[in-house]
Amino acid sequence: MKYWMILVVLLLTSPAKARLGENKEELVKRLGSIVKEVDEVAPGSQRKLGRAITFEQENWRVTAVLVEGKCQKISYQKLGEQISEELQQHILYVNRAEQNWVEVTPGKPHWKRDDGAVAHYNEKESAMVLQTTAYLDLVEKNSGSKRKSPRKTGE
Repeated sequence: MKYWMILVVLLLTSPAKARLGENKEELVKRLGSIVKEVDEVAPGSQRKLGRAITFEQENWRVTAVLVEGKCQKISYQKLGEQISEELQQHILYVNRAEQNWVEVTPGKPHWKRDDGAVAHYNEKESAMVLQTTAYLDLVEKNSGSKRKSPRKTGE
């Protein structure tokens, strides 16, 4: 019981509360001061996709990419340690947007939401990255890369 209470407190106070779809003001309200703001460009080109804003709290770095004023990509990085499976699930939960996340390959840290948004955990960088279909479409359009998976689960 004590473990679960500690986990709940940790989850409620972590920067993992930032969400896809939020605007800059909502992100600042949740995460505090912006420590870095730069243009996000498409891979292999210099085409601007949006504006990347970075926040740091305790041992977390959160970078949100705003496209047309809304967060379309978000990266949660835990500095100096891995993001636990419980926190990965919490990040998916707060970013569910009334959709369901499903593991793409059971046992691998890669998920897809009903609306086509994707998430993956990069153990090497200790970072969890979530991207909306709008962001994936924008990257595809501006970099020439083709998306490997269909938009909707089950297609």
